[in-house]
Amino acid sequence: MRLSDGVRELRDRPEFAVLSTSGPDGVAQLSVMWVGWDGDELVMATKGCRRKVADVRRDPRVTVLVHDRDRPARFVELRGPAQVTEEDARSLVDTRAQRYTRKDHVRGGVAEEADRVVPRGTPSRLPRGGSGGGDSGTGRGPSRCVAWVPATDRLVVEGVGCGADVLTAYRSGLIWIEAPDEVRRERAMARDGDTYAPHWERWVRHEDAFYAANDVRGQADLIIQNG
Repeated sequence: MRLSDGVRELRDRPEFAVLSTSGPDGVAQLSVMWVGWDGDELVMATKGCRRKVADVRRDPRVTVLVHDRDRPARFVELRGPAQVTEEDARSLVDTRAQRYTRKDHVRGGVAEEADRVVPRGTPSRLPRGGSGGGDSGTGRGPSRCVAWVPATDRLVVEGVGCGADVLTAYRSGLIWIEAPDEVRRERAMARDGDTYAPHWERWVRHEDAFYAANDVRGQADLIIQNG
């Protein structure tokens, strides 16, 4: 995974991060965190009784957003699996306290300090960044890319938005795969579980609006009936 200089610079500064985990009901839990890096691993420390710890143990998929406190529209988003380790968190807390406050960590009681755990995660995706000012490596447009793929003769991109009218000039081919609505919903629930169920109708409305504005099926070079 290759990071641009702009993303590295923002990542390595003592900026606050927002950790997003998924609760048992599928609702996002957001926590403002001190973060650091141990090689390629993103690390943080928290108390073992916190809800976010239970969330990560149940569902390790997390998202972390780090933004520039002076220019909040400048940010980098990281996604990937995390795990909660039982390692001694005290040294990490001390390091983070110095990094963020330039002061030693103010310790609590013995039980409070002993209850700390260390969530760790290696980002598997660095999908986007923004600057609001065109900074190299985190701005909009081509320079915003922070993950690279090798050059190849063919690149297959999947997703509803690939058929947008504005992308016609950039496509060499378009494949439309369709199935009855009930089959699509059944497959989505089997793949993503009940946590996705509350969002299905909203997604359908957005998809219908997109297809009303973009003749994706009409532009397809190949139509596949799949269900």
